[in-house]
Amino acid sequence: MYTVGEPLDITGMEVKGTYSDGTTKEEPITADNVTGFDSSAPAEGQVLTVTVGDKSTTYTVTIIQAPAAPAITTGSLPGGTEGTLYSQTLAATGDTPITWSKESGDLPEGLSLTDGGVISGTPMTAGTYTFTVKASNAAGSDTKELSIKINAAPAATLQSIAITKQADKLVYTVGEPLDITGMEVKGTYSDGTTKEEPITADN
Repeated sequence: MYTVGEPLDITGMEVKGTYSDGTTKEEPITADNVTGFDSSAPAEGQVLTVTVGDKSTTYTVTIIQAPAAPAITTGSLPGGTEGTLYSQTLAATGDTPITWSKESGDLPEGLSLTDGGVISGTPMTAGTYTFTVKASNAAGSDTKELSIKINAAPAATLQSIAITKQADKLVYTVGEPLDITGMEVKGTYSDGTTKEEPITADN
């Protein structure tokens, strides 16, 4: 079997000649004795002719397309945000299957690269992270340096409040000032967190 562009190779070929007196012997063969070989394009069952003197015999070969090594086509990666799910798939040309790995550098904390070329996870720390990825198949490999910028999570905003404990004083006489001693108010924020809010009579 040959790949496109390969030269003829007759190493290992043995040709036996049969003579008029019934004897046989191995004939010396070079590439010049073989015609019909063409590896310029894929071919199934290409017939080659071996000629010695005025006698000939044939055999067949197959020409296949040479396997293509990966070439990474992903040029850049979008940024992400702390605490927000991130997922991007790397791309490459070449024969499949292609296996991906991290060659060097560091992915953002919380992200990982699968052998299928998917970078995913939830980034934990803001910053710019530079790393080199590698794509490999049976024909070879390719590497590329990439970066991901992880932005800081936006400040959480107050979404709602609720009184979790009433003030100690709920009954007043005419003329008494407001007293909120003992009151507790819980605030709920956009990131799902809660905390006790400081309250004064001005609130």
